[in-house]
Amino acid sequence: QYRDEVAALGIFEMALPGLGLMEQAFIPKAGGDFLWHLPFQSVPDIPALLIAGREREYLQWFFQHFAYDPDAITPSDVEEYVRAIQQPGALRAGLAVYGEYFTSADQVARHAERPLDIPVVAYGGEACLGGLTLATVQAVAPTATGGVVDGAVVVSGSGATDDAP
Repeated sequence: QYRDEVAALGIFEMALPGLGLMEQAFIPKAGGDFLWHLPFQSVPDIPALLIAGREREYLQWFFQHFAYDPDAITPSDVEEYVRAIQQPGALRAGLAVYGEYFTSADQVARHAERPLDIPVVAYGGEACLGGLTLATVQAVAPTATGGVVDGAVVVSGSGATDDAP
């Protein structure tokens, strides 16, 4: 959107919505090894209702399932995340990002009609988005470079399989 103000762009552990690749990662797979939480968290009100009072369990699930090394996230780390998400308004604010997913997807799809011609690098963590990060970025910046960071510990709450596009 502000092409004249950006000389280069770097993206880590984020897949762009609205291009089809991210949405393919929403398709259910055995064992919950897909991005189920993105569409779930985009539903108004229900996620906050179901997560409130269970923040520790909810966060711990992500740390156990989407971290390269779950043991790298100590009990004190978990407590810090729980304290943060239990602050007044924090859970709703965090979920609001997902509530705007479809707005963001529409914006990305529109901007993708005019590919970026600036230098772009994009990396996904091995244990999470992997190649999905670069694949989605190349849809809007065909000359983007990057790849997968081996052994990356992911604590963002996002996840995908190792065979992500």
